[in-house]
Amino acid sequence: MLLACVALVVAANRALAIASPALQISIVAAAMSGVFAVLAVGFAGLEPLPPGMRAGRLGLGPSALDRRSLAALALGTVALSHAVDAAIHLAGASDVGTLAELEHVLGSMTAAELPLALAGLALAPGLAEELFFRGLVQRGIAARLGPGLAASALAIGTAALLFALAHFDPVQSPGALALGIYLGLVAWLAGSTRAAMLCHVLNNAVAVLGAYLGAEIGLGEHAALTLALGTGVAAAALLPAWRSRQRLPEAPPPNPLQMGPRSADS
Repeated sequence: MLLACVALVVAANRALAIASPALQISIVAAAMSGVFAVLAVGFAGLEPLPPGMRAGRLGLGPSALDRRSLAALALGTVALSHAVDAAIHLAGASDVGTLAELEHVLGSMTAAELPLALAGLALAPGLAEELFFRGLVQRGIAARLGPGLAASALAIGTAALLFALAHFDPVQSPGALALGIYLGLVAWLAGSTRAAMLCHVLNNAVAVLGAYLGAEIGLGEHAALTLALGTGVAAAALLPAWRSRQRLPEAPPPNPLQMGPRSADS
């Protein structure tokens, strides 16, 4: 596991020497995502589980939600991300930190670099970070604490806090905390990390495309309205998922490795 992480870092360093600024950021993000994925799979592999249960340990089973609920959650994630951007703008921090640098670099990249940026900044982080934070950390804490809403809330909050700290930026980390909590709720409602992966990948892809196109949706004089609407849409998007989850037939006794509202209510 350690050798795999080192190999990813070495390969990324070599590629950085010949890459443009946009590709450099994409390569670094992809390499860090690779490290998170290796750690998630590696630590899950250390647990004494039958091989067939390892995917379930990381929440890679199918979602318990219908497509309409998943679509609403994906929209809610993007809406919350816009609300976070609006809050940063209102705080006067739009021009400082990692996000400002990232937006500047992506705004100057070429069309040929866009697919690689989407792969490195949207696809790779969306899959790997969810595998680690919502799959390994959140589900692992929930399995050890047992059923109950308080235990689920603690698992979601802890994973989100670690997710925020991993971004290591005074401007980006508070927003990452809000998104981490939301993605934790998505994974909890769906009983699957795959749902959070979908929302995370889509959100990052929208952000990359917005930076490339130079679109500042809902900022400027509309920032306060965007903050209110984005937060409201994100909250409303959780309702169909909750109702869909409650319409499911009664489940068998909960497995401590499976995390979702049904086990929390039992």
